[in-house]
Amino acid sequence: MGVIYSGKQVTRAGQFLADNDYTDRAQFDHCFEVLVYWRSEHSTALEQAFSLLQDVVHPIEKNALFAKRLKRYVSIVSKLRRFESMTLRKMQDIGGCRAVVSSEKKVPKN
Repeated sequence: MGVIYSGKQVTRAGQFLADNDYTDRAQFDHCFEVLVYWRSEHSTALEQAFSLLQDVVHPIEKNALFAKRLKRYVSIVSKLRRFESMTLRKMQDIGGCRAVVSSEKKVPKN
């Protein structure tokens, strides 16, 4: 297992990546390493959510389309720059999954 970073370290790394001009290469490398770690921490939860989504949707529609993704590094940094109050630690859409069904009528309303 690799290095584990604290929540404060994740937040500080996100601040550096959002605010800095990256002239300090060593600091950039460290902060990017923290970003890689933080993004990878979402992989297991994403896999579990994706599996659950498939289990729920397949009985409703066998031909549903499924997709999952982890947000790209550049998109994470871009979002940190766009939203002044955004922190890396509290970013809620680092991972996501979806199912596409042929009709809204196939989706239970409850």
